[in-house]
Amino acid sequence: MVKRGFTLVEIVLVLIIISLLSTISLKLFYDLLLKRYQTKEKALLNLKATIALEQLNSLLLARVPGSFKAKNGLYEWLEAQEKEFYDGFVDMLPTIKTSNTLFTTSTYKKGEFGFVFDREVFEVNLKKDKIIFLKKKPKTIYEKYYLTTQALGVALAKDVKCENLKFNPNDLLLFYNYKPWKGEEVCDGKVSLLLEFVKEFNISWQGEVLKIEFLLSKKLNNKEIQLEKSLVVIF
Repeated sequence: MVKRGFTLVEIVLVLIIISLLSTISLKLFYDLLLKRYQTKEKALLNLKATIALEQLNSLLLARVPGSFKAKNGLYEWLEAQEKEFYDGFVDMLPTIKTSNTLFTTSTYKKGEFGFVFDREVFEVNLKKDKIIFLKKKPKTIYEKYYLTTQALGVALAKDVKCENLKFNPNDLLLFYNYKPWKGEEVCDGKVSLLLEFVKEFNISWQGEVLKIEFLLSKKLNNKEIQLEKSLVVIF
């Protein structure tokens, strides 16, 4: 009995089928790994965005009321000092008789501050307890006031024109430690990275609350993953 072997055509067909199955398997495996990697990266973006939102929420809650302003993608406000060493009220009776000198019933920590009267900020140097001397006379004296030591700002790197700013255009930056009452601007302070891969960023008033919105976008192997995040700051 003569045993019949495989023909060349049959061997080629088997090799082609094995090659096709291997290619399909590899592609499926690659797509599975890529999807897993994208899911992991999206979860990481979500975590970083959540941390950034919570940080902004804390900073905005500690702002001087009425100091928030927005212009050309830059959002700024004054940080209110905790009222552990001042009560925030002017003693109006003796103050009316003076010009630049205000009297309070507080006990002060000595130092230089910004003194906020209804959105106006004045430079003060507190040297004596219960007495505030303003370097510039305010147009109107109000009973309520706040003390501040710095202004804060947040913006995308592409929306600010500061020299020697070494960040990517879609980096969200936090500016701090600058004093507008001394003529300083956002570029005069310090800066730190708040969040990467931010395609769009906005803070807006929604009735009586502030709404912070992010749109994050990151490319992975020519595929773009996007994530939207928002937070309402309730005062």
